[in-house]
Amino acid sequence: MRRAGFVPYRPSSAAGEALSRVGPPIVWLASDEATGMHDERIVAAEFDPWLRDRERRW
Repeated sequence: MRRAGFVPYRPSSAAGEALSRVGPPIVWLASDEATGMHDERIVAAEFDPWLRDRERRW
């Protein structure tokens, strides 16, 4: 039974979008480049600019 006007949640599309967003930060965190990285917050939506800035600082 569904209520009138109810749009069912589609986890498959939400999950796909989330994975495409968090995939690069997770891969980077698992890489040797992230060795010694601590005390920093990584926001997946801002990962590319964050990584460019971090590489400039190091």
